[in-house]
Amino acid sequence: AIQQQEEECATILLENGADVNVQDPNGGTPLHYAICTNNTSVVAKLLLHNANIEAQNK
Repeated sequence: AIQQQEEECATILLENGADVNVQDPNGGTPLHYAICTNNTSVVAKLLLHNANIEAQNK
């Protein structure tokens, strides 16, 4: 949802326990994608749901 910039969908997923630290095959996380798209409101929501700020991608 975050890769597609679907904020409402991402919010619903977060509210229902989605894994905020899931990684794609390259190690990218929802937080990485939200930052790359400059989506500050989603970044804030991910951080409130304990997104790992130390996750590294390849």
